[in-house]
Amino acid sequence: MLKFVGNCNHILNWNEIINEVKDQEGICACKYLPVSEVPELKEINDALGNYCQESIEWINYYPGKEFSMEVAEKFGEFVGAPKMIKCWISKVYPGKTAPWHWDWDVDWKKYTEQGNPVRFTAMINPPAPGQVFIVGDQALYNEKQGDVHKWPDFKSYHGGTNCGLEPKFNFNYLAYAE
Repeated sequence: MLKFVGNCNHILNWNEIINEVKDQEGICACKYLPVSEVPELKEINDALGNYCQESIEWINYYPGKEFSMEVAEKFGEFVGAPKMIKCWISKVYPGKTAPWHWDWDVDWKKYTEQGNPVRFTAMINPPAPGQVFIVGDQALYNEKQGDVHKWPDFKSYHGGTNCGLEPKFNFNYLAYAE
């Protein structure tokens, strides 16, 4: 179950951060991950057999590249997990989805050997109709801008969709528990 941590609008101006990244190219994460070639992701790949492949698309933006590392540092202090592993902003355009999956990374095993990873997600754009984010069996809809949730497990299954009319942005933060 997701745990509500609080609202971080008092430490970060998400509108300015979104304006900084929104027109940048970023990385279309779904196009670069060879899901069918990664044994750990076979279950996800098999489940997506009937999925509308054309709807799958999300763009990632990274600190130190598309936005300031200061965002990650302030967020880490806010959630009490300043030892960041990685973070990113994800954008889902209207009509696009991030289907049911868990985030695979070549370094997951290394992360768990070095500590206890925890994951947080912040809803960073103002609430808009049709924008949904799901972790496990919990759907987040019309959350306040800046609302932060801690995940039950950093590798939880999750997904998101945007059947609204404007891009949806989330801030994702993975760090070691203090």
